[in-house]
Amino acid sequence: ISSEINRANDLSLDLRLKGIDLSLDDFVARFMGKSTVGVLKFIDKLVRDMVKNGKNGNSKLYTTVRNTLGRALGLDVTFKMLSYSALVDYENYLRETGCSDGGVYVNMRTLRAVYNKAIDYELAELNDYPFRRYKIVKPVVKKRAKDLDVIKRFLNFEYPEKYQKTLDVIRFSILNQSINFVDIAYLTKSNIVKGRLEYYRKKVTKTPVFFSIKLLPESLEILKRYNYDFFSISKDEYRIYRLALKRQGDLISKMC
Repeated sequence: ISSEINRANDLSLDLRLKGIDLSLDDFVARFMGKSTVGVLKFIDKLVRDMVKNGKNGNSKLYTTVRNTLGRALGLDVTFKMLSYSALVDYENYLRETGCSDGGVYVNMRTLRAVYNKAIDYELAELNDYPFRRYKIVKPVVKKRAKDLDVIKRFLNFEYPEKYQKTLDVIRFSILNQSINFVDIAYLTKSNIVKGRLEYYRKKVTKTPVFFSIKLLPESLEILKRYNYDFFSISKDEYRIYRLALKRQGDLISKMC
């Protein structure tokens, strides 16, 4: 009995040192040598960590996988159950519920990242790794760029005044090397330096990407119209950005 207690204490200490937080059931399963760790619980932990670290975009992706995986394979799905056939079933569920090729690719890639992290945390076995056989196919993206005359017609159409900001955001993006909406949303007057637009791209990469773009008179005119701040993002920044993105998308749809 003493020997088993010592083994349990050693396992508990090892998990704490690795920053692994298991429920009592999962701890018992680990202690007994059974792989019954819940995939959804582990994704919940990853999401909590992402939110703490400000990785809100990634947390949304992982939450989507958590919810769809639970509906497709059940709330009690474990890493041991994530076999090749289970991945095929999950892909079929995504397609049956209207997920595009691109959506399937993103979901499966995210699930693979979850499995890789689970192996690092010693919650899943490398020998059981299903992605050796299941291959994630990247979809072929068709060219979606419009001809210049189509863009001109769209921008020069006589819209009601309520579409003014939406048009200004689109114009500002075109005038400044197709700057992403998220980067426009977070711009402030501090990003204007000696007549140049300077910012680090919000899209997460291993090395932050810095841009310095000479502002044309038309760009400066648009910025001054909104006092160099399109959406006044301050408190709860990510939520305000998402609301602004949805609003812009709705208006663009109506404009089209």
